[in-house]
Amino acid sequence: MKKILSIFVAVCMIAALCTVTAFAAVTGDGIHEETGIGNLTGATAEGWTGGTGSADITFEVDGNFLSKYAVDITFSDTNFRYSTGATWDPNKHEYIIGNDGGVWSPASSTVTIDNHSDKAITYAAKFERKEDFDVDKYGNINLEFDGYVADTKVEIPGCPQSGKAPSDTVTYGLTGKPNISQINSITLGTLTVTIAPAT
Repeated sequence: MKKILSIFVAVCMIAALCTVTAFAAVTGDGIHEETGIGNLTGATAEGWTGGTGSADITFEVDGNFLSKYAVDITFSDTNFRYSTGATWDPNKHEYIIGNDGGVWSPASSTVTIDNHSDKAITYAAKFERKEDFDVDKYGNINLEFDGYVADTKVEIPGCPQSGKAPSDTVTYGLTGKPNISQINSITLGTLTVTIAPAT
């Protein structure tokens, strides 16, 4: 709201009058104080020493905050190893896997989602084995989630002001037994985590 201050000095006044609808409440000799139109008495030039006008300055916050999304997706060990306990056969010139099979290492791995946003988000994880993955050659190996159903949306709340980022973790591991006893890194497929604003 604008505040209008009006100061009048008798010696400077002319015949024409201005129409004013409102005045701020101010004090001092020769300063008009909401006396209404037509009551401008003024002060003589000889006796006028000036005056003051003041108004309180206020502010408000409208609450229209600017939200931002920031999410960390952290994959732990994504390289799995299968220890076969195989034995070299000097006649066949290849490793022979024992009847007891082997174990996957690590036994399980994780992907962690940290929500640094001020608003809630959702995530959904899924695994897709490569279309050209040769099951006959490598074995029927797949990824399985532990305690999570693939493609299920899970909500993570927004981060509290000056607080710790809320997070969630999905655990998974590999299943199946390789058909071959020795191989370098082979891509099994892709684990994807999809993030979206919570509705």
